[in-house]
Amino acid sequence: MKGMTFGATLKQLRKEHGIRQKDLANILKVDESTISSYERGIRYPSRNVLKTLAVFFNVTTDSLLNVSASDRGMEGFLKGYNVPLLGRASAGAGAFAEENIEEILVSDCDADFALRVHGDSMAPILPDRSVVLVKTVLPSKFKNSDIGVVIVHQDESLVKYVHFHKEGVWLISENKAYTPVFFSQADWIESCELIGKVVECRIRF
Repeated sequence: MKGMTFGATLKQLRKEHGIRQKDLANILKVDESTISSYERGIRYPSRNVLKTLAVFFNVTTDSLLNVSASDRGMEGFLKGYNVPLLGRASAGAGAFAEENIEEILVSDCDADFALRVHGDSMAPILPDRSVVLVKTVLPSKFKNSDIGVVIVHQDESLVKYVHFHKEGVWLISENKAYTPVFFSQADWIESCELIGKVVECRIRF
């Protein structure tokens, strides 16, 4: 499985064990579409789901992520959380959510994954090319003051303030040059998914 993406590794393990996506979804207590999204590289599992998968398939989380001890570095073993940097998210008009593990970051924050920011819509607090560490949360636990990562139409990832209202959901930029984007409740359910909130930002040059 060396050199394979997480999605490809998961698909191979599932087929080797003769398990359907529906069966694995029942084990993880998620929708079947979530398993499909994992395998296609559209979504990435939370830390708890990743651990459950490792136990179920009798492998390590490192082998699922295709990282080694040398990739993590000694610091990752001694302290902090090991957070996979997956790819990029857009702080602008939207960019494809490229979920390929680029490196392993070490953080004091309990984050599930990290993404690179492209665009200036969240500047100056999240500059272009900065890295955001993201914690998966339920929408019910999300506050309107939080910055979220939202998957739109299954292939765009946006970093915005996410404001929930009775009429729908607003995605709001820090940079006032960008117009807020509104989704009705029906459009939000049909087209969008809040995958987590930003818990740390690292500026890169």
